[in-house]
Amino acid sequence: MKWVLGEQSVKSLRGKEMADVIFNGSGTRRGINCAEVTLTFDNTNNLLDIDTPEVHITRRVYRSGEGEYLINRNPCRLRDIRDLLSGTGMGTQAYSVIEQGKVDGLLQSSPRERRLIFEEAAGISRFRTRKIESLRRLDRVEQNLLRLSDIVDEVDNRLRNVRLQAGKARRYKQYTDRLQELRTQVGLVDWRRLSERLAVFDEELRSLTEQRDGTLAAAESSEAQLLETDSQVNQLDDSIRKSESRITENREQIAASEATIDHQRTSSRDLQTEISRHRRQLLTMNARAGDLQQQLRETKQAVENAERQHKVIAQRLAEGERALSDVMASLDRIRGQSEQRRRAHMDQMRSASVLGNRISALESQVDAAAETRQRSRKRMDELDGQITSLTSGLQELRQQRDVLAQKADDCRGLLSAATGMLDQLQRQLESSKRELGELRQRHSGAAEKAAVLEELHRKHEGLSSGVKEVLAETQNNPQGPFAGVQGLLADLFNVSVEVAPLVEVALGSAAQHLVVAGDNRLVEHVKTQSRNFSGRVGFIWLDSHGMGLIGESLANELANGGSADVNLEGRPGVLGRADHFVDTQPRFAPLAERLLRHTWIVEKLEHAVDLASQIGPRQRFVTLAGELLDADGTLVVGP
Repeated sequence: MKWVLGEQSVKSLRGKEMADVIFNGSGTRRGINCAEVTLTFDNTNNLLDIDTPEVHITRRVYRSGEGEYLINRNPCRLRDIRDLLSGTGMGTQAYSVIEQGKVDGLLQSSPRERRLIFEEAAGISRFRTRKIESLRRLDRVEQNLLRLSDIVDEVDNRLRNVRLQAGKARRYKQYTDRLQELRTQVGLVDWRRLSERLAVFDEELRSLTEQRDGTLAAAESSEAQLLETDSQVNQLDDSIRKSESRITENREQIAASEATIDHQRTSSRDLQTEISRHRRQLLTMNARAGDLQQQLRETKQAVENAERQHKVIAQRLAEGERALSDVMASLDRIRGQSEQRRRAHMDQMRSASVLGNRISALESQVDAAAETRQRSRKRMDELDGQITSLTSGLQELRQQRDVLAQKADDCRGLLSAATGMLDQLQRQLESSKRELGELRQRHSGAAEKAAVLEELHRKHEGLSSGVKEVLAETQNNPQGPFAGVQGLLADLFNVSVEVAPLVEVALGSAAQHLVVAGDNRLVEHVKTQSRNFSGRVGFIWLDSHGMGLIGESLANELANGGSADVNLEGRPGVLGRADHFVDTQPRFAPLAERLLRHTWIVEKLEHAVDLASQIGPRQRFVTLAGELLDADGTLVVGP
């Protein structure tokens, strides 16, 4: 009966293992694989909490070690059976079923054990069991809550990190979108400006094409007129001599034009050298410039200069293109006349081949050319009579030919000069475009760096947490104990870009100290609240007495510089006293003098060592390389 009701101890059942309750077989029957016992209780008075007149409790066990419990043939848990029988006196530990030999133990039991039997008989043991189970559950819930609190703390830490990362990602997304928008706007502006210039150039090209077509038509008309006079020109022998004379002059003019072109090319190379030198100077200046705002201003100025130069170059290019169009038109006309003259010259050469051979010989020999010139002059004198007999129309054509020949020479020179200048202007234009693109990129990069630096400056990056706390309290509570705080010492001193690192070396950690105007409330607050600061905070008073923090004699000594002033101006390698390089408001000038009057800026460390050995202690030296030789002999070097 105890086994059916849930007894788990095999020893109390007088066995070695739970399978001992299974029938192993006999001589007439074979063994089976399971054992099952069912107890049937009369429940007509509803003693058990089941709405049936009979309650069947079954326990079944298999040789594999598995077991199961059933109530009214429905599978259930052992706990369900114990809950059903608790308080009825029918449990495994109750008094209703007692093993052999346990009666004496019951009679000799202790009061505590008797209490358990009486509670079972009274029907309250179920409530104690439920209480114990509830307490056990509460313990498990507390353990779960403890683990959940640990998980929540860990998740909170991760959540803070994720929020910071999400904030950074959002800011990066905003900055990236803004950068893309700005680049798109800049590209759109450049595209519109270049489109407008391209439209202007197209319009000029169309007008020049129309002028060229008109000039070609006029040239064809002139050629037709010149063909009518070919027969008369062939009769003029003196045209050969004049043509040769003009050819010689043309060659001289061409030589002069080539010399001019060489001179202009030399000037162009000099200009390119000058541009390269200016670029190197610009790079050197940019490398030396340490302040980003100064770089930004220089970049803006360079952009403006480049734009002005670009406008001048564009204007010169437009003028060169107009001159080139004029030269091209004149060149077309000159080519037509040159072709006509060539045909006339060939006719004359055929009619006077002897003279042509002599002229070719004279061209190859300078001395023979002079003799030929004399004979040509004599021949010109002989033919003067024939020239006077020509018709007035021929005389006009002759004059036109002379004028056109002169114009052709002039136009050739102008064309060569304009071509060289056009090439130079185009090269300058391409160079200016490249420089403008580089300047714009540098300007964009400088603007981004400036925005980052402004954000860092706004957040007071680089300062200790205590200094940030005091600055925030000064802004939030202007009438509080920090009302006398004027700001950071580094923010109150204005120094040029070149000297700023040297002054920073001279000030040292004092650059992050807070300047205070006379207010006793700060001293009283610090006396009681100094341990409440989140980090180190340094205070510097404007007056040398330091609000009573130092003695009168020491204050007077500090006000007078601590010792007699030493004037090192004019010494070799001395650039000046450090406070002379600082520009600040008049009320902060004594503070700058008090902090820097014993610090001298020198060129090299050798000068600092020599001066320190000559004048003794109490003076500090800072070199242009950022090296510090302190008054006590301490030397700080390195980049």
